[in-house]
Amino acid sequence: MNPTVETSPSPRAAADPVLARIQDVYEKQRANRWKVAQTTADERVAKLQRLYDATWARREEIQQAILADYGKNPAETDITEIYPCLSELKHTIAHLPQWMEPEPVDTPLALFGTRSEIRCETMRRCAVSYA
Repeated sequence: MNPTVETSPSPRAAADPVLARIQDVYEKQRANRWKVAQTTADERVAKLQRLYDATWARREEIQQAILADYGKNPAETDITEIYPCLSELKHTIAHLPQWMEPEPVDTPLALFGTRSEIRCETMRRCAVSYA
């Protein structure tokens, strides 16, 4: 475990229920990391497709929330928020299986008789919040 990563709730999170909830979700994600790492490309694509479908189905709710919070016109929300998100999801759904395939690389002479490959794995978690 990386000693620089804070795993205990911060004093701010203890005082603020929203931050406490964020910390709780973050810790659950951390605890579930290795289970998620074992999922197949098909399982991940299915999750991304559900996210795509849910985003599209709740498009009007998203528009109204952004209008209420920021005064942004629903058409502008479509162009700057919803469509870019959906576009990135489509791109990821289309390419994820290929991205998850191990990439063969040359094997050093000292390891003659074996094979080498690069497997991409996530190394960090992050939480994005807007104040």
